[in-house]
Amino acid sequence: MLWFAFTWTTRVRGIGPVPGALFAIAVPVLAGTLWLTLSIAGRRALAGVDVTPLVALHVTRWAGGMFLLLHAQGRLSDPFAFYAGWGDILAAVTAVPAAVAAYRRSPGWPVWVLAWNVIGFGDFLLAIFFGVTSQPDLPFRLFFEPPGAAVLTEVPWRFIPAFYVPLFLIIHVALFVRLVPMLRPSRELLGTSH
Repeated sequence: MLWFAFTWTTRVRGIGPVPGALFAIAVPVLAGTLWLTLSIAGRRALAGVDVTPLVALHVTRWAGGMFLLLHAQGRLSDPFAFYAGWGDILAAVTAVPAAVAAYRRSPGWPVWVLAWNVIGFGDFLLAIFFGVTSQPDLPFRLFFEPPGAAVLTEVPWRFIPAFYVPLFLIIHVALFVRLVPMLRPSRELLGTSH
């Protein structure tokens, strides 16, 4: 709740040469990743969570289509709008069969869910790259089509980079932590247990 309130009350503008939105994404994702991977409490919490709702939550990413509408209104530029919008739609659509496979524990479901997780995670990395490099007044701006991605610093749009993206990235990290060990061959099958 504090994270949500902080996002509502603060600006997500550049802090020196590095955009504040990048900090708003990186800090919670790094903290969540460290908690999930290094703390006993984080590993226990993750072990007790079913994979299915973690995947199914990403169906809501269809709302990323709003980036395409903002572009059509002239409030958000490409390439960010195109890749973030269509990438979120792709992640949302493919989350449905991934969640169903996880729920039914279909044969090979961890592989399918992991493949979807790579797609969804990659979409965010691409969107972050295009969003950061489309910000006006940055020394390392690469894309200059007006108006850039400045709309993402305004309420309600700032919740996307400062709240929802970090939350969904932490879920992706949690899924990687849960799924990768499931894909390792059993020591017993390899004849290496003694």
